[in-house]
Amino acid sequence: MHIDWAIPCRYVEVHDNLGTIIGAGVDTYWVRDLPTTIQVVLAIRVLGMADELTEEVAHSSANRVRDPSGEIVSEISGDFRIGAEVVREDWLTGFIVSSVVQFEVTQEGTYTIDTDVDGSSQSLPIHVVHGTPPGTEWPEVPDEPENP
Repeated sequence: MHIDWAIPCRYVEVHDNLGTIIGAGVDTYWVRDLPTTIQVVLAIRVLGMADELTEEVAHSSANRVRDPSGEIVSEISGDFRIGAEVVREDWLTGFIVSSVVQFEVTQEGTYTIDTDVDGSSQSLPIHVVHGTPPGTEWPEVPDEPENP
């Protein structure tokens, strides 16, 4: 199996192998404070032949996040199996899956999400900017009330 495409987004829903994606292509996150945790949703289309899409065949998957200096700051991996209907045995069959990647950012810069299925990988840059987006202001945070 191999990855056809991977899209960072804010939300993805898959129903009947059709994906609805909101915020497709988001790659810049403005953060008020550092360190902080951000979450990126991935819409991923994977292609496989009929013999790869049975319950008997296990596949490996992994998501790795690298900080601006290239160090791994988050990694999660595992195996999965999929039973999919195929139109023709000799055609590639595609299916869409969603994945959520959450990681701590400690500095400004470009982080990289590497998503991998059976050794096929896609790398996605995620830019983190410390500050407010141009033309906006952070909402005021009320002070904590004092206890009487």
